[in-house]
Amino acid sequence: MTVDFPIIKTTLPGPKSKEYIRRDSACIAPAVGVRWLPVVIEREYGTFMEDIDGNVFIDFLSGAAAAITGYCHPKIVEAVTAQVRVATHICDIYHYSKTIIELAEEICRLTPGSFPKKVIWGLAGSDANDGALKVVRYHTKRPRVLAYLGSYHGQTYGALSLSGVFPNMKRGFGPIVQDIFHVPFAYCYRCQFGLRYPKCNLYCARYIEEIVFENLFSPEEIAAIFTEPIQGDAGIVVPPPDYFSRVMEMCRKHGILFVADEVQTGWGRTGKLWGAEHFNIQPDVMILGKGLASGIGLAAVVGKAEIMTMPPGSHALTPAANPIMVAASHATLTVLEEEKLVENSIRIGNLMMKELREMGKEHELIGEIRGRGLMIGVELVRDQETREPASEECMKVCYRAFEKGLILPYYGLKRNVIRITPALTITEEVAKKGLEIFEQALKDVESGVVTKLAVGW
Repeated sequence: MTVDFPIIKTTLPGPKSKEYIRRDSACIAPAVGVRWLPVVIEREYGTFMEDIDGNVFIDFLSGAAAAITGYCHPKIVEAVTAQVRVATHICDIYHYSKTIIELAEEICRLTPGSFPKKVIWGLAGSDANDGALKVVRYHTKRPRVLAYLGSYHGQTYGALSLSGVFPNMKRGFGPIVQDIFHVPFAYCYRCQFGLRYPKCNLYCARYIEEIVFENLFSPEEIAAIFTEPIQGDAGIVVPPPDYFSRVMEMCRKHGILFVADEVQTGWGRTGKLWGAEHFNIQPDVMILGKGLASGIGLAAVVGKAEIMTMPPGSHALTPAANPIMVAASHATLTVLEEEKLVENSIRIGNLMMKELREMGKEHELIGEIRGRGLMIGVELVRDQETREPASEECMKVCYRAFEKGLILPYYGLKRNVIRITPALTITEEVAKKGLEIFEQALKDVESGVVTKLAVGW
């Protein structure tokens, strides 16, 4: 579909959007999400979203980084439509399925490591993290787990307990799952120890052994360490290239399992098939979701066969690996390969990073630009020296971009990081237009003409 983009026909929000937002507030509980922009989506295609008022937006969010093949990709639509005519619900709890078995085989083949692997299914990254937590505790018979400050693993109780970001997600829900301890991540721009890489000699990694293991818990009590290869909701935080090899060395020394949450970083998002590949590591267990079926509700835990030993029925979810989801996943993997989307992620991601760095020379608000592939963060600050977070300015930039036709989210520990995670199908033309809108929004905020904020987490 050819789109003259973006198309803004009404003042925002449009009249129909206003009415449906009013109706939403009357019947849908606020817990389901943080709608930081007043827009009601009706149609989607490629890297575009159209609201019920006919406004068309460029989308730099891609459904929380899930719609990796773009919206309504013809091959995904064809696969799902064909599957609906054959079988709509084969319950994996009770029956075998040809397409499910073939997908599991493909996942085992594609994930890092030549060792035998096995898969369990989930519906989203959240319940898959819960599944992985059960896997590591059951296999090791150890009670404690390490995770990271700034990490986001999901919303179910286990995933929520593993997460180390946004306290409002946990407030009022205690007690959460016990014996999960959070350690500092390698966030070099805001090092919690006030050090500088590489002179720090990766103290944040050594901290685990020198402080946690010597003063808090014996390593023999630790079942696993859970991590995102690149932290997403913390603000696209990329650790130094040698960080995880140091952590992995510690894990091997003490028999601790290394669990990589690749829900957001997997399937080419970072310019490699897996985020872990940037650090030359092979996790014991990986958690997959989001892009696995182009956002159509499928997740998985894949791990070394010797670890995936939970008894039959101990992680059984009725609709998990539904044949419609599985068909979408098979089609997604086909599109990834045939359209060379991992390569496109590198090419367009590098182009965007280059243009953003040029912007950074002109705008004092831009503190740091970081990322890999099409997982990019732009941290905004009020002062380049003190690095005071420009949180309100960040929210204004996102709202102004929306008014100009760009869906642009923000995240970060200080709510001051622009998050750029478009579909891997994005073209150079659309990427450049989106960045043009972003820079204009930035200029408008710097000149003080923007008053509205996009208020999220």
